Amino acid sequence: MKKDKRLLLWERWLWEPEGRLFFVALLIIPSILLALLFYPWRGILGIVILVPLFVAAITWVVYHFVGSKVHTLYQSLKNMEGELFHSLIVNGLLHSPGLALLRENELVLVPIVGQKVTVLLSEIESFRTSSWFNGRLHLGKTAFWLNIPGRGRLGFAIARSVAAKWRERLSHKFHE
Repeated sequence: MKKDKRLLLWERWLWEPEGRLFFVALLIIPSILLALLFYPWRGILGIVILVPLFVAAITWVVYHFVGSKVHTLYQSLKNMEGELFHSLIVNGLLHSPGLALLRENELVLVPIVGQKVTVLLSEIESFRTSSWFNGRLHLGKTAFWLNIPGRGRLGFAIARSVAAKWRERLSHKFHE
């Protein structure tokens, strides 16, 4: 399975290489430019603008580490049949980046932290979608909350452009 290049930049997660480039463009580069701009007038106080740069650098390192974990998972699952996409997964109280794989009869959620979850599509009683996921707004993403009898909270978020197809496949099950 090839990496999907159809996703728009804001549909990428920050742990993906394209997402990290977007992060640099929005946070790190403007911070450096503003510091250089204000230094001649404000002197050392102009350097205070670099504080977001240090926060961004630490965040970059964390997302790079998470991205390498997700990439390792991706390499191990890319040859499996089905649609595989980066996702944010909530299983009970655990909130983790990972991969979501939609196969013919099952949904497989593989977080970087915690256990892999395999759900037969026939077990899903209902689901709901939203842009809000676990108390946060994720622009360019769609969250799926699954209602499965006898199971705690289970949800995942994927890119909005992919979510329409997944929503159709999941809802098609209810019309059979």
